[in-house]
Amino acid sequence: MLRHVTGAAVASWGLSGLGWLGLAVWSSLDDAGIGPICRASGGALNDVLRPELLLGTTLMMLAMMGPLTAGPMHHLWHRSLARHRLRAIGLFWLTYIALWSLVGVLFALAAANASRIGNTVLLILTLVIALAWQLLPAKATALRRCHLRPPLAVFGARALLDPPWFALRLTAWCVASCWAVMVAALAAQNATPGLVPMLVASAIIVWEQLWRKPLQSDGAAWAMWSMWPRREAMP
Repeated sequence: MLRHVTGAAVASWGLSGLGWLGLAVWSSLDDAGIGPICRASGGALNDVLRPELLLGTTLMMLAMMGPLTAGPMHHLWHRSLARHRLRAIGLFWLTYIALWSLVGVLFALAAANASRIGNTVLLILTLVIALAWQLLPAKATALRRCHLRPPLAVFGARALLDPPWFALRLTAWCVASCWAVMVAALAAQNATPGLVPMLVASAIIVWEQLWRKPLQSDGAAWAMWSMWPRREAMP
């Protein structure tokens, strides 16, 4: 079984492990627990942009999204010239983590502002939304497109631009796929501070991206939705 483990998988899970380790250390600090990513912000952009909270958000995204990069890194490694492989992967990773950190800040702002309706109400509402989103065809479409692997140029300016563009497209589809789970996890942090909500969300996201078999077409997603049991009209 170990012979099927690629170097990209080892690297991606290793980076994720470093992210979780960093989060554990960061959350032990008196002035910056893991819960405060959304709670300490108070809903204000200036508070979220504090260096310690930006560091926490970046570590959280590295930990949660790291395992999802095994496939993309494998693609970049085998579709780039040998002398450009590390550069391509570096450009991809810098773009990917920067974009996810920005998304994390926006999610934290949304959760902090929405928490004014009450932590329990917010948690229940986000869990209902997350469950509903999981059942929609649009979710299946976004999940399937997270597995797209675009062609990569090996010469010229495009050799520099294609890895960041790949990261941008991948991040966009991943956000579309898992935004509801992420928001629910941030809402749960308001009620139960600690790493547990993020660990649960990470497990769900990694499972559905790495081991859940995606539908083969958009039409299949809508066809599955159309097969939802309906009450027949009485003659």
